[in-house]
Amino acid sequence: MSRDKTKNNTIKKNLEDSASTNNIKKETKFETDKEEIVVKESDISKSNDILLKTENKTEDIDKKTAKKEAIKKNVKSMSIEILTILIGTFVMALGFQIFLTPHKIVPGGFMGLAQIVHDIVAKTGFTFISTYAWYIILNAFLYIYAVKCLGWKFGIRAGVGIFSFAIFGMIIENTNLVDPITEMIKTEAATSYILYAIYGGVLMGSGIGLVFRGNGSTGGCDMVALVVNKFFPTVTTGQIIMFVDGTVVVLSVIAYGSLVLPLYALITIFISGRVSDMFVDGIRSLRAYYVVTDKKEELSQAVFNKLNRGVTNLKCEGMFTHNDRDMLLIIVRRSQIISLKKIVKRIDPNSFMFSHNVKEAYGNGFIAYSNDKIKKNKKFKNINQEQNIVDNNVQNLEDKNNLKTINPKNEIIENNDKENLKVENKAKVKKTNLNKDNINKTNKNNKNLNNKKATKSE
Repeated sequence: MSRDKTKNNTIKKNLEDSASTNNIKKETKFETDKEEIVVKESDISKSNDILLKTENKTEDIDKKTAKKEAIKKNVKSMSIEILTILIGTFVMALGFQIFLTPHKIVPGGFMGLAQIVHDIVAKTGFTFISTYAWYIILNAFLYIYAVKCLGWKFGIRAGVGIFSFAIFGMIIENTNLVDPITEMIKTEAATSYILYAIYGGVLMGSGIGLVFRGNGSTGGCDMVALVVNKFFPTVTTGQIIMFVDGTVVVLSVIAYGSLVLPLYALITIFISGRVSDMFVDGIRSLRAYYVVTDKKEELSQAVFNKLNRGVTNLKCEGMFTHNDRDMLLIIVRRSQIISLKKIVKRIDPNSFMFSHNVKEAYGNGFIAYSNDKIKKNKKFKNINQEQNIVDNNVQNLEDKNNLKTINPKNEIIENNDKENLKVENKAKVKKTNLNKDNINKTNKNNKNLNNKKATKSE
């Protein structure tokens, strides 16, 4: 009986030991699972920190490159504008010195006013200040005020326009570069003041148009308009220009004692204004046609196929019948007007059509927008490399977020990114090896205790 009891006790103890070892295994597994979760959370937090740092670096790089590119674009555009302004003021100086000044035809604006002031003062014997010096003096105070109101960019362009015109005029006047041309014109067309007025206006208008194309200014009426609009907002720039030019023409009557020369001056002012508008608005003449029709599809297809032009459908309502109608907008060149009229007449003779002039049209089929081509250099390659690094870090984060994390209920972790989790796997292997060693030690200790108890009982 005593032997049976000892056997039963040993069996119970063995069962208890096996249960304790199983509990130890479960606890160690649960601890390893927890440690794996902590490792994954720490890796995700580290990758988030790396991502934030890389994003901040890329933002700084983007800002720096954007600033550099903006500076380059500003410098390039400013240099092109200044070049066009210089060409324009040189053409103006040629026209002013060849056709207008020798024949006392005033071009209007502050240029004509400077010419009148110079000629009136010269009658008193004071000839130390030239016409171009008077031009700078008249513009000086208005120029300072305009720079304060419109900023330094306008100040640069306007300053280049004012001073370059004066410098070119002084060079042409003092070096006698155009004297052979003026002498030839005087001998062949001694009394043809109409030619002086026309060609002087053409050259002056061409130069002014180039200056306007360069976003510049030659001072004078533009700055007067700025000052007047500051105190009298209802007065327009056109009214101010007409007033200044009219004042200059009236003063030319007093200065030269002639009623004929101011008439030629009016021709010069008119032609220069028209020519400068052509330079600003462009020579290409377009026309927009609006067609109210019930056959929009047939008309549109005919315009597409025969004129190769786009058509825009505008919904409208006839106020007499209150019916919904379709109105087609078609922009064509002058050479296509007759063909469009024939198409509309053939397809829908009952349509209603009207038109108006178009100065400019940008887009497909017309004036193309300028595309700035960015050169690929080493800086952009470095930026692309850094951007690729950021993209890889983002992809790694997404892969880590797609992992199924472990929980205490023996759920399985699916590792989808082996390369990025090598460090994590090494840590797991070390910890699992330590846990196995601990389990083996506990098992050996338990076996030794069981053996000792069994020998004692026997």
